[in-house]
Parts: sequence; structure tokens; C-alpha cells
Amino acid sequence: MRCARFASGLLANIGSLGLAAARPDDYAGVLSSVANDDRGGEKLRDAEKAAFGYTHLDLAAAMMQDWSIPRLFCEAVLHHKAPSQSGLDEESRHLRLAQMLHVAGIIADYCVAPEGARVQALQALLDAGAPLNGEVDHVIALCDRVGRDWMEWSSMVNISAQALPPTRDVLAQLREQSGQ
Repeated sequence: MRCARFASGLLANIGSLGLAAARPDDYAGVLSSVANDDRGGEKLRDAEKAAFGYTHLDLAAAMMQDWSIPRLFCEAVLHHKAPSQSGLDEESRHLRLAQMLHVAGIIADYCVAPEGARVQALQALLDAGAPLNGEVDHVIALCDRVGRDWMEWSSMVNISAQALPPTRDVLAQLREQSGQ
């Protein structure tokens, strides 16, 4: 099961690659039209729907289904950008997996955020809700671990990556900015 969740995370945005490969000029136009999307990708999905009749999430889920990946994972990928708006049963495995993929994406955004946007990215992560449930120490540990792993992996494949400051330091900046 762990391997299937990991694969789902890797495939979660494969629809973007599919659109870029099949319609590179059209998709480049869509991406440039939403370059400053600050609504968690909602604007991108709206632009994709308008341009193609479906979103990169629809395409990712369809591709996964075509590859005989179980429905649980296909639905989680389909809804991972906005799990709270999915209509999935609150107690379902589908929703829990979509929430985990959602949080994983926000952790990735935090880890690659430029220094000036890192505090805001951490706030978005803390606001993500389930499955984190306000467990700040857990969030800190996850971010620090992902940051360390990213540095290790990037050196193995010769990709330039910038080390993250300790998440506790970023949290202190966040609290200072918000007056807590």
C-alpha cells in the first residue's frame, strides 16, 4: 500500500505533462495566463477546463485508470488539489488519501519556496488542516526531513538545490510577523 501511495504522489500531476506534451503551445498559453495564480491552482484548472474541456487532474486520473491503477488512487489524485470540495465521504479512504496528497504538495511548495515566500508557504501548510490537525511539531519534523532528503537526492542526481533553514526558525518568523 505504501508503494501505491508513493506512486500516486508521483503521478498526481502527470496530467500537466500530458497536456504539455500533446498541446505544448496551447498549454504554454494557459500556464502564462495564470502565472500569478494565488488561489491554489483553481485559476489554472478553470483555464484548462476552458481551453481543453478538462483539467490536468481529470487527465491524470484518466491516465491512471487506463494503466489499471485502482480507483481509490485515481479518485484521490482527481481531488487532491481541493479535497474539502471533493464531495467524498468524510470517513473514506479516498478522502484521506486525497488529503495526504494535498499536504504533500504543500510541503513541496514550502520546500522550494524562495526565501521571501517561505513564511507564507509555511502558513499555507499550517492552514492545510487534515491530516495535520494542528500538529505543529509534526509539520516541523516533516518539513525538515523533506528538506534534508531533497538536499541528499539533488546531490545524487546533480541538481542544484538550496538548503532550507530549520523550520522552527521560519515558524518563529511567521509568529513574529503575525504578532503571536
